Amino acid sequence: MRRVFLIFLLIAAVISIAGCCCPEKTPELTVIEFASSWDSNYNFGGRPYLVLLCKQGENYFLQSHIPDDTGQNRTVFARNLGKNVLIASNGLTFEDGQMTVEYRDCNEKWHNAGVPFGDFYGDKHVSQLKFIEELPNEPVSDKYRPAGVLKREEQALETFLPTLKKHIRNNDADAISKMLIYPIRVSTPAIGDIWLENRQEFLKYYPQIFTEAVKREMLKLQNKDILCNYQGLMINRGMWFHLGNDGKAYFYALFIF
Repeated sequence: MRRVFLIFLLIAAVISIAGCCCPEKTPELTVIEFASSWDSNYNFGGRPYLVLLCKQGENYFLQSHIPDDTGQNRTVFARNLGKNVLIASNGLTFEDGQMTVEYRDCNEKWHNAGVPFGDFYGDKHVSQLKFIEELPNEPVSDKYRPAGVLKREEQALETFLPTLKKHIRNNDADAISKMLIYPIRVSTPAIGDIWLENRQEFLKYYPQIFTEAVKREMLKLQNKDILCNYQGLMINRGMWFHLGNDGKAYFYALFIF
């Protein structure tokens, strides 16, 4: 079953890539190599990832895919490696939370490019985290039952908003950047709908995400204002968070209207 689903993901990704090319004449797309987080070698947990090393015409690409909110594949990051490049014999290599490839360009210079392959919780890649084992018949939280929160996890959720508000008052963008799971989807009127790959990218856009108006709204919120449903937990009408693999709460999507 897993193999069938993986093949489905691969086909969907190829269709997605081919569909964005010129409809008049679409060069043939060839997948050179791919890596899936369902593979036993990369079983990190968290969101599933599919990385493709592919060629279309003379161009080579490295792409990272994850399912979006509808379950369809979304190309999160794509690296255009250039035309007529030479891929190193070791192919795709996992390195520091990314799937990377070494290649030589047409000027005979060697490069290393990578795309995300597994979530980052602040600074830590999911493969570095200690997974918390759920015991059978553990009591479920009465307050956050729809989101599947356990009773022992309530404290982490109850401290999330007060901690966030403290960082907002101190204008501590660096501390807030560690309260997100990366890559993270961000949508605001100022910057549109984008994916941020890491903390450095979040810090770049921080003033446009946490505007003065947004910060004023956030400081008014209390834990009683947390919305809870099967998708997770939300504050401020579109800022979604849930418990990470380390037992702490993190934002996983920021939709700010």
